[in-house]
Amino acid sequence: MINTIFKDNLYSGKTVLVTGGGTGIGLRTAKEFGQLGANIMICSRKQENLDAGLKELIDAGINARSTTCDIRDEEAVKACVAETIKEFGSLDILINNGGGQFPAPAEMIKPKGWRAVIDTNLNGTFFMCQQAFEQHMIDNGGTIVNVVANNRQGMPMMAHTGAARAGVQNMTKTLAVEWGRYGVRVNSVAPGTIDSSGLDSYDDMYQDFIRGYAKN
Repeated sequence: MINTIFKDNLYSGKTVLVTGGGTGIGLRTAKEFGQLGANIMICSRKQENLDAGLKELIDAGINARSTTCDIRDEEAVKACVAETIKEFGSLDILINNGGGQFPAPAEMIKPKGWRAVIDTNLNGTFFMCQQAFEQHMIDNGGTIVNVVANNRQGMPMMAHTGAARAGVQNMTKTLAVEWGRYGVRVNSVAPGTIDSSGLDSYDDMYQDFIRGYAKN
């Protein structure tokens, strides 16, 4: 069991879908919800991440499933949400943790790289929100949590993801107003710099930079 401040079985009977749930923050979030009684669906583009993450959840005694999903693909998102509802009968909580970026000075970011990050971090988050709402939450209410970045002072070396996450923050406020009447709560969370597997994709110099930036 993991340490938690929450009551046992707090989410018993609830279903939680976590994007980017095979590793890092996503997997840790899925594990916390699962050990508090929730049914868990994790999704990711990479099957190897899902296999390892799902094994960890099941070994912890959690009722969990996994499905591959590229959140940039509207049809894949639609199928992912539908599979979650079919598997567990509901979708009560959506955690939009999936995303990706790469470190680079703004002048070095190519159009393809810029579009890829915006498409994943902003568009993908919107597609997930929209499908969760249309397929289940419009009639049943629910909770959506969008994981964003601490970008109040800009994001040096990360202009693309800073712009995308700022878009998600504004979108979150808009959806909260529009969907509140349906009993859907929408929030964003900026966890800050977390020393998890996500940092492994950066070279040592950038890891040192981002840890130093996080202290400011």
